[in-house]
Amino acid sequence: MNTYPKELLLIVSQPEFDNALKERGLAKADLARESGVSKSFINAFAAGKKPMTNSTMAKLVKKFKWLYSDSCYKIFYPEDWEQYRIQRKQAEANRKPDLPLDRRLDKTVLMDILTKKGWTLQDLASEAGVTVQTIYNACAGRARPRLSTAQAIANALDVPIEKLFPDPPMCEGTRTVKT
Repeated sequence: MNTYPKELLLIVSQPEFDNALKERGLAKADLARESGVSKSFINAFAAGKKPMTNSTMAKLVKKFKWLYSDSCYKIFYPEDWEQYRIQRKQAEANRKPDLPLDRRLDKTVLMDILTKKGWTLQDLASEAGVTVQTIYNACAGRARPRLSTAQAIANALDVPIEKLFPDPPMCEGTRTVKT
């Protein structure tokens, strides 16, 4: 007979979780600040990299009652989590490589979008899960952001990646730093 522990693990369902946040005008940083759960944990949970226990979810639900919606989560028993991680790693291994883009982040377009949203660069960095320095380097052409980084920035701003990273490619002589 199997005995299961009290704590079930919750795994986020994407894009439902991000959509629920957007509908309420919240960022992951807001969840962290208001609940006392660390921002790095919430980012890892939202990316599907870490599970959340019921007790951690209870901290969030105290402040954000709408979070306890089964449309945003998959429920796992702890012993099933390892199998889920193995399947996820296999899927990641089969994905295309995360290559750097040969494009510069269009600072004018970026600043226009940030102004319309009422965001700062720090807000964008927090929402996209990158550093402000990464965004600065991508704007200045000092770095070639990886496709995943560029996509995270575009997703945070809710715009197509092509709008932020237009043609032409960066100059050949530009120093590159992987971000």
